[in-house]
Amino acid sequence: MSEQRKRVEEVSEVVAISSPVPAHASPARVPPRKKRKRVRDEGLLIRLVEAAACCVGYIGFFAGPVCVVVALMLIGGLAFKHVTMVVPYHCPDGPFSPCALAHVAFSAWWVFNMVFNYYYGISTSPGYGSDAPEDPIESVSGRVRFCERCDRWKPERSHHCQICDKCVLRMDHHCPWMANCIGHRNQKFFVLFLFYVSTGCLYLSAMCLSPFLNARSRFQRTASGSVLVIPPGTISFMFILGLSIGISVGLMLLWHIYLVASAQTTIEFYNNRVTASHLRETGVTFRNPHDHGLHKNFDNVFGPNSLWWRWLLPNSQPCNGNGWEWRPRTTGPQQV
Repeated sequence: MSEQRKRVEEVSEVVAISSPVPAHASPARVPPRKKRKRVRDEGLLIRLVEAAACCVGYIGFFAGPVCVVVALMLIGGLAFKHVTMVVPYHCPDGPFSPCALAHVAFSAWWVFNMVFNYYYGISTSPGYGSDAPEDPIESVSGRVRFCERCDRWKPERSHHCQICDKCVLRMDHHCPWMANCIGHRNQKFFVLFLFYVSTGCLYLSAMCLSPFLNARSRFQRTASGSVLVIPPGTISFMFILGLSIGISVGLMLLWHIYLVASAQTTIEFYNNRVTASHLRETGVTFRNPHDHGLHKNFDNVFGPNSLWWRWLLPNSQPCNGNGWEWRPRTTGPQQV
């Protein structure tokens, strides 16, 4: 038995002694035949789940780099076609007219912020359980968890990722489009990437609306007398792709803004719903122990003084806290 596990068991014994189980709470007896059948069913289910997790892990591991290449090709291709085809359609006075320069500058700033946050979301480690100290730290609930796969104690709010094969600090999910887990240290860049992708695609689809509706007229004569060819297939593809990505990613952005505002991850949201349902049956109202109010919740993800206008500028400022020490809402700040 590893030293980590011994320390976890020692802490767990202390917690168990401090809150002993009542004598009348003895487990109900199960008939031997039903017990053997239940054990066989549970063993089969566990093997099926492990096999499915293994398949998902391999698929996610190899699909990550492919998704990154596809995403970069889409960003570069749409930006190039936007500047060379859509902007001249709206600004027929030439590439150096104030209208064209304004659109190109705005598009360049938007694409730069998109790629900036995409790069940092991929390259920044979400934070792993191995970053935490060797000695176990009790969670807000007084428990100490142990990860069998990592063979060490599991920090609070962390979960084991089947694809990365590591415990990720404040894990939200594994994103194949970033070939990385979204966790404590890179959630900020993920949310900002969603912001720039959704708003950028909606801006692109708005710019493509007029040429899309006039796609049957395959050309437009500019002020200088030159002819601008507008392929119907290309402009239709850009409009439909930009609109669909803008709406879908925009909905995901709203979802993650809600999670940040309520101090939850996607995993914690579903766990908290189950906990709240059980407590509701006993007449107790569930309160998220990590929710310290809107301002502090955003600061914990986006760093100190996370004002909304800072989203408009590239910012690599780290988030608050170390990711493995958390304080409940009743004792002051959420993180140490």
